[in-house]
Amino acid sequence: MRYLGVIIDCSLLFNQYYKFLAQKCGQLLPKLMVVCQNTCDFSNSARKAMLTATIVARYKYCCTAFAHRAAYNRKTIEEIDKKMAQYCSHLYCTTGYYTATAISHFLPLELELSQRALRVCYLKGWKFPDVGITPPNRATNKEELLQELLLRCTEKWQELYNKRGCSCTKELLPSVTDTTGAEVDFFLGQALSGHGCFRAYLVRIKKLDSATCPCGSGDKETPSHVFQSCVRFSDGRPKKLMVGDPVTCAYMSSAVRKL
Repeated sequence: MRYLGVIIDCSLLFNQYYKFLAQKCGQLLPKLMVVCQNTCDFSNSARKAMLTATIVARYKYCCTAFAHRAAYNRKTIEEIDKKMAQYCSHLYCTTGYYTATAISHFLPLELELSQRALRVCYLKGWKFPDVGITPPNRATNKEELLQELLLRCTEKWQELYNKRGCSCTKELLPSVTDTTGAEVDFFLGQALSGHGCFRAYLVRIKKLDSATCPCGSGDKETPSHVFQSCVRFSDGRPKKLMVGDPVTCAYMSSAVRKL
């Protein structure tokens, strides 16, 4: 049956409702993003606000009833969430899920649902659902509760990022809480993810036959080589790559533009 927009099945598994959400949001996402091109239009923060107010809000509606089934429907959730994170930071569609969430600073949707469900159950005095995160202490006040839930979700996010994140990105952004010194655009997104105009990536997707950098060093043209040792991009190179530094972000964006 369908009650207040939520599809409820006899076994209370909510699998059908997760499929329904994925279908509806999958149709809505292209309509929202049609005005968001790679090199123009809305910024990272504006896109994030747009997606949070529409697709994320759809998933969070009444999520205390079905958040305990998020882990079983992780695949359908990640399909939508991955696209949102990629759109936010202008990333290539081949960028991994947790890599994209770290770059766009977008808390994974499954953890967003868990956080919301625990918060509402705490405020209502209901029994905590099993969402894969340790429930907060009932003695904490509301402000401490929010901080505790955010901390636990961030720790879980970091754990998943360490396991499934791109090694190239983890070198530049070792923590999911790390922020960039500039707004992530189409060029900085390529620099952080390693997916874009680098020869090593183009060979992987069969766009080129050789990954060797034309600088004459004999090394592969990877993000690490371009930003740290390639003589073609030595001008303006900072002594140490610090993504939180605007100078580093400007240098990396400039190098990708030249590539």
